Amino acid sequence: MAETVKNNLLIITFDQLRGDWFDPVSPVVPTPNISKLASGGWTFRRSYTSSPNCVPARMSWITGMYGSQLGVTKALEVDLPPDAPSLIRQMQLSGWHTEMIGKTHLTTHEIKRDLRTDIPRLKALGFDFVLEITGPRAADRVDSELTEEWAKAGLLEKQRADMNFRYNADDHSQAWKVRPTILPDHLYPDIWVANQAVKRIEALPLDKPWILWASFPGPHEPFDTPKPWAGCTEEKVMPPPVPPAGWISALPQNAQVRKVFDKWKGKGKGKVDIADVQDFRRDYADHVQLLDEQVGLLIDALQKREDYQHTAIAFTSDHGDMLGDM
Repeated sequence: MAETVKNNLLIITFDQLRGDWFDPVSPVVPTPNISKLASGGWTFRRSYTSSPNCVPARMSWITGMYGSQLGVTKALEVDLPPDAPSLIRQMQLSGWHTEMIGKTHLTTHEIKRDLRTDIPRLKALGFDFVLEITGPRAADRVDSELTEEWAKAGLLEKQRADMNFRYNADDHSQAWKVRPTILPDHLYPDIWVANQAVKRIEALPLDKPWILWASFPGPHEPFDTPKPWAGCTEEKVMPPPVPPAGWISALPQNAQVRKVFDKWKGKGKGKVDIADVQDFRRDYADHVQLLDEQVGLLIDALQKREDYQHTAIAFTSDHGDMLGDM
């Protein structure tokens, strides 16, 4: 009896990508690559994240456990233990070659450190090859292969100074102001991840099944969408932000949802106004189109492989982004 062929798996994940904006059936902005791929597969339009916070959601991905089971229910300074349950490790032990490129957020990004020191941890969790980065915000204190490339290009200190100004200033309104990135395209995090993933796709083995996790740090703010994608949705009408729900104000003042609502409502120093909301929603839409094009590059590289017909592709995101919705 012939041995069953073990299929490959390309996992593509995003950070804070809203399902309703990236819906391949009815997207807010055109996503031709995702939509074409979805037309030949399954789309789970009522699939919900295990947590609206990055860290517990991502730990659920790899462990198959709820954040409550792990004792991590919000974005904490925590490292996933190397001996934690791991679906990737199970696949590795069953014969798959396993790689990851991009952002895992399975360890803390809140302190100054170098992600390359986490390679043994991620290998213990089941990855044969690791090339990990953070998102732009955490890169102001966390080093990686990408920040080293920024340094070589003479851009690291300038990039970090910009992040510190926007996120550590007393007037937090700078955090959501739309502005162009200072990074050239090839060093922009999402484009860099796509380029590195294409190289790994080309180098993956043909004599055994493989899993590649390509984890994009976008569309997490600050979007700073570069040209030619910046401004590509200027003529498109964006969905208006959802107005505040009356029930939130009726909650006790010590309720978490009420506290967050009170923090952001109104105008003035550190508050978001409707013009800002419209600007960063459009910037987000531009970034979604950038990501769709990067996905297209991965698919093009995959189609050149002999084992393309034996490769499944899965897309998901850790959670969405409110984008001014209340």
